[in-house]
Amino acid sequence: MLDMHSDTWWERALEGTLSPAEARSWQAHLASCADCRVQWAALEQLDAVLRDAPFPPLLPVNFTVRTVAKFQRRRRMRLVWGMLGTIVFVAVAFGLMYLFLGPVFFRIDGVMTAVLAGRTLWLQSLNRLLLSLFNARGVFVSLLLGTVLLLSLLLTPNSVVATLAFVWLTRDKWGREQSRRVTRAMV
Repeated sequence: MLDMHSDTWWERALEGTLSPAEARSWQAHLASCADCRVQWAALEQLDAVLRDAPFPPLLPVNFTVRTVAKFQRRRRMRLVWGMLGTIVFVAVAFGLMYLFLGPVFFRIDGVMTAVLAGRTLWLQSLNRLLLSLFNARGVFVSLLLGTVLLLSLLLTPNSVVATLAFVWLTRDKWGREQSRRVTRAMV
C-alpha cells in the first residue's frame, strides 16, 4: 500500500483512479490530517477553476509566418543601423585624425616617402650592424645588436611597423613559394 503523502498517491487521487477501498481510506485520511485536507481543498478549487475556464483564443493561421517576418525585419533594421553607426564612427574617427594629425599624414606621397626613407635608414643600419658583427668579436656584439635595434625602433618606428606588417602579410605567400621550390627540387 502506498503512503498517502506520496506524489503517486496524490496523482491517483486527483485522476480518480483509486479503488473503492482506497477511496474510503483516503477520505478517512483527509478527515484525520489537517494539512492534507487544506491542500486537497485547494487542489479541488484549482481543478474547478481550470475546468470552467474558457479555452484560449485560437491564433490566426498565418501567425507564425507574420511573427518570423517581423523578427527578420527587425534583424535587418538592426543590421542596417549597426552598419550606419559603424560608418559614422569611422568617418568621425578619420575626421578627428585629420583634424588633429594634420593633412601631412594623409598625403599618400608623404606617407610613402616616410615609409621608404625609414625603411632605407633601417636597412642601412642593419647592414652596418651585420658588417660590424663580422668584424667584431667578444662581448660588445650583443650590446651593439641591441643598441642598433633599439635605435632603429626609436628613430624610425613607422618604417619598423611597416616592415613588420609587410613581412607578416607576405609570409604565407613566401612560405608557399619556398615549399614549391623545395618540392620541385625533390622531384
